Amino acid sequence: MKKEIKKLLIISLTLLIISTVIILIFGRTYKISFRIPKAENYQLLIEEDSSGEIEIIDEKIVDNNYIVTVKSKKEGIVFLEMMDDDSSETKLLYVHKTLIITDNNFFGKSTFSEVIPISIIIILIYTIYILIRKYRNHIKENLYQYRNITYLGIIIFVCFLLLSNIFSILDYHGLFDTINRIIGSTSFV
Repeated sequence: MKKEIKKLLIISLTLLIISTVIILIFGRTYKISFRIPKAENYQLLIEEDSSGEIEIIDEKIVDNNYIVTVKSKKEGIVFLEMMDDDSSETKLLYVHKTLIITDNNFFGKSTFSEVIPISIIIILIYTIYILIRKYRNHIKENLYQYRNITYLGIIIFVCFLLLSNIFSILDYHGLFDTINRIIGSTSFV
């Protein structure tokens, strides 16, 4: 069992490093989509606080959506507001010390941040594999052992966490959302 735990820790650490590198490389830019009506009088306002600063590197309109790609320049909080004649829509961006841009909150979604729940899914799949192997080996020894019931219960619990994380990728809102889903799944079980 110690050998499997070491392998699990090595896989977890490797995935953590890969996820961090991917987010550090690609997280300095972020695409934001604003819904715009068919009106032609719309304007994008960038309201930067005393420290935050971003730069628009690409703008395009696709099917009534105004898609803006921004790049971070300086740490802080930035508000983007799309205004037209009738309404306005505001987006809040955090620019971190590492110049990673997150959407809506400090631990919000960033570019390629979906790699975090994908890494968690890989770790959970490997954990299920280890537990099923252990369960099958102990059943061969004696079917009526308490540890068999324990293994089976843990397998069911980890499968539930796996399903929860798979569904979280479909509606991903950032690291804070991932942590909340795991805590919610744990408390539900």
